[in-house]
Amino acid sequence: MLLVPAPARNFLDPADFRRDWTTYGSMLIRRQVAMRTLLPAYTDLGRLGTGALAWLAGLVGATVLRAGAGDETALGLTGTAAAVVGGLLLVLGVGVGIAVAVVGSKLSRGLALWALLPLLIRADGARRVPGSVPTAPPARGSDDPAVSLAPRLVAAVVAAGVAVVWTVDVVRDGIDVLAPYSTTADLGVLLASVLGAGVSWTAAATSWRGWRRVRAALSGRAAPSQEAAALRELHGSAETDRAPAVPAEAAAYAGPATPEPPTDADPRLPAAPVAPRPHRSEVVQVRLGGRLLEPGTTLVGRAPAARAGERIDRTLAVEDPTMSKTHLTVRVTPAGVWVTDRASTNGTTVVTAHGERRLAAWEETKVPPGARVRAGATVLAVAADETDPEIESTVLRGAP
Repeated sequence: MLLVPAPARNFLDPADFRRDWTTYGSMLIRRQVAMRTLLPAYTDLGRLGTGALAWLAGLVGATVLRAGAGDETALGLTGTAAAVVGGLLLVLGVGVGIAVAVVGSKLSRGLALWALLPLLIRADGARRVPGSVPTAPPARGSDDPAVSLAPRLVAAVVAAGVAVVWTVDVVRDGIDVLAPYSTTADLGVLLASVLGAGVSWTAAATSWRGWRRVRAALSGRAAPSQEAAALRELHGSAETDRAPAVPAEAAAYAGPATPEPPTDADPRLPAAPVAPRPHRSEVVQVRLGGRLLEPGTTLVGRAPAARAGERIDRTLAVEDPTMSKTHLTVRVTPAGVWVTDRASTNGTTVVTAHGERRLAAWEETKVPPGARVRAGATVLAVAADETDPEIESTVLRGAP
């Protein structure tokens, strides 16, 4: 998609938000990453500058076209030459402006939808039914980037001011056309003025609409109509009756599949003994996304993979771009929980009541009960006991 950074395209894909989530916390994690990606893309000054240049090209084209129609000089051109050059500049400016406006509309709609997502998802992770009551109140103030959105507001105000000037010219030229002594040239001047005013009003309205939509969503002051539109967009044309696909990380929690007995085994021979696995009640609980990690060794990351000769029990893929491909190892045993940072890019931090400690790469560290392990924007929680009341509410909070 032109003018859209590659990382932002994933979050604009309807398949990424038109779904039911494993947990409400997993939605919050994904939303945090989406906001950190889409907000810089929407407030990018390069795209704003491209739109401003397109708008100026359209205004210059309309001015030159107006001069050519009125037998005046503009850019050293008069008559037909001025009309041709003005028309080309106008077409170029309008074409580029439309492309910028379409991209800006997609980014503003996507950013506003992700900002409103906590209002559109139920506590169990499923999408709200249209007309139902929101699960959580909107976040106010914390995501309100007034400074970064200011250039959009300034652009809208400037374009509106210029549009007013062109509108005055349209009125004046219209009066000249209605006069008994008007000529065909006067009609051409009026047409050029209408085009100039149209370009300016369109630029002002587009900038204002995008700024207002994003500002309202980020500040928690979205109108009911905006919330309803976002809810319709969330459902879209997806088949809501179809069971949602199980994410990779949810499948990993089920543990390794139980192997089928060989069909060619001799029934007269005794079955091979199976080593008993520790019962969950005998193991310190470790949760991610509101789910327990199975006892054993688990690799966690975006697309974790074991090294040659390394023995593990399972892998756990997490949708978190801030994590490395194979970020850390979690070893859950009856004696406790150990984690190892695998030389990840953003590191692994253990958070306890006494403070935070960033782990050295490849150094296995025991995590005390009640602690949190922060890897990128993902948080694993080690329960203080089986009834830890804070597990579900804090396990997937993003890093501050």
